[in-house]
Amino acid sequence: MVKRKTVRQKIGRKEAKKQPEKDAEVASSFSEDMEPGSSRVKRKLTKQMQFLSRLQETQTVLGTRKTISKKKHRRKKSALNNLSGLAEVLPSFEECIPKQPHLLRRNQAKARQQLVVSEAEQLSKVLGHPQFKANPFTAIHEHLVNTLGPVLEDKAKPLMKKGKEKKSKQKRKAMNNAMEE
Repeated sequence: MVKRKTVRQKIGRKEAKKQPEKDAEVASSFSEDMEPGSSRVKRKLTKQMQFLSRLQETQTVLGTRKTISKKKHRRKKSALNNLSGLAEVLPSFEECIPKQPHLLRRNQAKARQQLVVSEAEQLSKVLGHPQFKANPFTAIHEHLVNTLGPVLEDKAKPLMKKGKEKKSKQKRKAMNNAMEE
């Protein structure tokens, strides 16, 4: 796997090519009144200048990258602006869908309260019924049979019999057919 180079590494290569030019710039930028024996001050200033130049170059590179990414982003947005024709068609679909009336919260609360009252009355009737008092499970079973109707059982296909059983069944059928004829 190839390692990606960072922005600073790319700039470092460019700097190596431009190094002689920068050295001349740094030397010219120093004032003439500095003492010739202060090499420490010169080193500090050169390091500072190099750091500032690197910083400036990275900012310019990153700035150009940002503008490129912004342009790409703008292109994506412009593609979405061309969907105005679709926006004209969408309201017609909304008109086709029937709207269900929404109950107000007041009405929902009233309906819920009425449901609670009716269910409580129904429960008291069921608990007071003599058939339920005698045997509750059979009463519930009968109620379900009456309300839901008979349960249709899906007769699953019998599993295919294996080898000998299948052959023996075929032989029996053949024998029965032969006797009948």
